[in-house]
Amino acid sequence: VTVLRFALAMVEKTEAWSRRQGEDVRLRVGVHCGECVGGVVGKDMQRYHLFGSICSVLDILEGTSSPGSVQISTACFEAMQQELGAMWGEKVLEMLNCRVVGRTEENLRTSKGEIHFYSEVCGLTYFLLPLLRHRTH
Repeated sequence: VTVLRFALAMVEKTEAWSRRQGEDVRLRVGVHCGECVGGVVGKDMQRYHLFGSICSVLDILEGTSSPGSVQISTACFEAMQQELGAMWGEKVLEMLNCRVVGRTEENLRTSKGEIHFYSEVCGLTYFLLPLLRHRTH
């Protein structure tokens, strides 16, 4: 749940900054739950890197999300429900200040027109949509 709050806050703060700058900058965020391995790679320019199938799932979730949106996988949705347990429902979504909307398109499409299938992200996906958008357009 903390990661989802962070994702929603990133989208909100980026849009607020963008409006103050007079620009149209909107993030695409993808969140998944699964296993990966991380470690420092490189000799001259070391950096931390993640490895595993989760990385390709995250890449597709981010790439096929709508601008200004957080897209989550089925695994993330189920983990959120499990973490919240008996608290799950309207009160939790109100606390997160969002609603969960399942995607209904036949497949997932990037802004460049690349097509991905739900099987590539381990099942259906969902958008976390803020309840209130403070847009001044």
